Amino acid sequence: MSFDVIHPLKRATGIFIANIAAYLAGIVIAVLGSVLIVTVAPFIYGLYYMAIKGTRGEEVKIKDVFYGFSSTDMFTRTWVGFIGFGFVFFIVISLSLIGRLLDMAVLFSFLSLVVCFILLIFLYFTPYIYVMTPSKNIIYAIKESVRIGKTNIVMTILTILVAAIFLIFLVTAPIGLVFAVYVLKGLEPSIKDSS
Repeated sequence: MSFDVIHPLKRATGIFIANIAAYLAGIVIAVLGSVLIVTVAPFIYGLYYMAIKGTRGEEVKIKDVFYGFSSTDMFTRTWVGFIGFGFVFFIVISLSLIGRLLDMAVLFSFLSLVVCFILLIFLYFTPYIYVMTPSKNIIYAIKESVRIGKTNIVMTILTILVAAIFLIFLVTAPIGLVFAVYVLKGLEPSIKDSS
């Protein structure tokens, strides 16, 4: 297994530079638009869609951030994915809070961090797969992400770390998203991008 992060990173940076105005405007719109709780999921979906569209070699447009609002079915799909993906992490955070109530905060906090990171390894590619495969449901995306995470643990961890560096700085977040899409497509080319 080759652990090439340089090539996808160069490609992601090139895509970001070629579409910088659309990506930056998309982030600003998504952040401001997410003030209303009901719009969070569609805007996040739109940002993932923008990243995936860039990897296809298509011109990314500002209006792509609104992709999650394109129909009632799409709006519903964004929330199903958001809730389905977030539910697992909600359980882990709840366990951590229970630990605090039982006066075992340090132990439970440490264990919840470990469990969250393990879950992240296996679920990291879920939102990308979910957006790339609109004819499939969130369960399919989770199963595929777990399978990819199990067979490519080291590359998944590297992807998480590299993408996180770019996600820390909001303006460079699209580089991290596009980078992760390139890695996913390299690890699992059988997943068809039909978004």
